[in-house]
Amino acid sequence: MLSVGGVQFYQDFINGKITDPNDPTLKKVLNAYAEYLNYVNSDHAAKTWDEACGLVYKGDAAMTIMGDWANGYFKAKGWKPNVDYGAIVLPSNVYDLVIDTFVLPAKAAHPDAAKKWLSFIGTVEAQNTFNPIKGSIPARDDAPLDPYGPIQKEFIKDLRSSSTKLVPSITHGSAVPPAFLSDLNDIISTFVTNRNVDETAKSIVNAVKQDLLPNKIKEWKLT
Repeated sequence: MLSVGGVQFYQDFINGKITDPNDPTLKKVLNAYAEYLNYVNSDHAAKTWDEACGLVYKGDAAMTIMGDWANGYFKAKGWKPNVDYGAIVLPSNVYDLVIDTFVLPAKAAHPDAAKKWLSFIGTVEAQNTFNPIKGSIPARDDAPLDPYGPIQKEFIKDLRSSSTKLVPSITHGSAVPPAFLSDLNDIISTFVTNRNVDETAKSIVNAVKQDLLPNKIKEWKLT
């Protein structure tokens, strides 16, 4: 959606403003996705993300569309970035964000230890210990780049660039209410099978009206 429609269309979509099933950009997005589906392995629905990366590692697939944790997978396999594998950012100048969080339950057995943990994970030391292994990058912009490989350094450069637009993830539930996300997942799963652009566009618009607009989280301003 970001590659074909751009940030403005993405913003309109998560704000529930795409309510016409004949919207030309929505159909263009679905047609582009249908084109992608011509290149997927037949058992893609049964593969976990690491099994998909395994196909690339074994030479049974040319590429996989995956998050930066794939860096950690290939590193664990002994591959070197930009030597044994590479990465292409899609789309450029956009960073799709999801935030993982740790919480302190009200009845935690060891609240003082939990507070120490919560304080530690936000430090440069913690982020530069964890991220190089996982393959991700630090949220902190004062974290030194020394521990990171070339692909991660490019990701960090993108994240810190003033020209990069930061957008909330639909897939991971940051941008849209849970009820709509559940609808959308079902609709896209059906589309992967039937690739009916017109019917899928109608279903998406109906879900926007029924489950996005009544439960909208906020009005997003990305542009």
